[in-house]
Amino acid sequence: MVRGARASAAAVLAVMLLESCSTGGAPESSTSSGQGPDVQGSAPSRPPASTGVPSRSVWCRSGEAHGRLASRPPSGKTDVVVGPLRFSGLKDWQDGRRTDFGGRTGAGWHYKIGAEIERGSVVKVSVAPEARQRASLSYGQKDGYTPAAEVTFSACPDSDTVYVGGFFISGDGRFCLPLDVQAGKAAPRRIVIPVFSGACRA
Repeated sequence: MVRGARASAAAVLAVMLLESCSTGGAPESSTSSGQGPDVQGSAPSRPPASTGVPSRSVWCRSGEAHGRLASRPPSGKTDVVVGPLRFSGLKDWQDGRRTDFGGRTGAGWHYKIGAEIERGSVVKVSVAPEARQRASLSYGQKDGYTPAAEVTFSACPDSDTVYVGGFFISGDGRFCLPLDVQAGKAAPRRIVIPVFSGACRA
């Protein structure tokens, strides 16, 4: 349900990210708006595998699929926020429909979600070691969105930044996904994302 300007801006952002990161899943909506990030680059329709490189870094630079957020709406109750990192609407995945957020690719499901990083921040997101046989992160256009166990995001120095990409989950695409999130030099924080799996134990 769209609630106010924050929800409207988040919906516009989600549509732009979906249009910039097509992987051959469910048909995607096509709405238009004069607001939203200047998303640079687009994702190829390449099915990711469940395993890949150990780590990758993505930066605010030409050739990397990212957008500059002119204004960042306040966080809502369906957002997952850890320090300077936000995944808008990610809590909707708990009981949502898989086909609304991605589609089957090869041996599993690829789901699209933009990683929003506050300006000037560096955030490392890692799939917990015990989950790496089932899950990976698919960010980094310069690397063809090949799967990675961890991704370090560096925001643009002068604007909040959203990086195009998503998660890959093998099998039926339902999983309690444990992620370790480290902002700068702070200690990592463990979060668990219910990926169309119902409630998960934190």
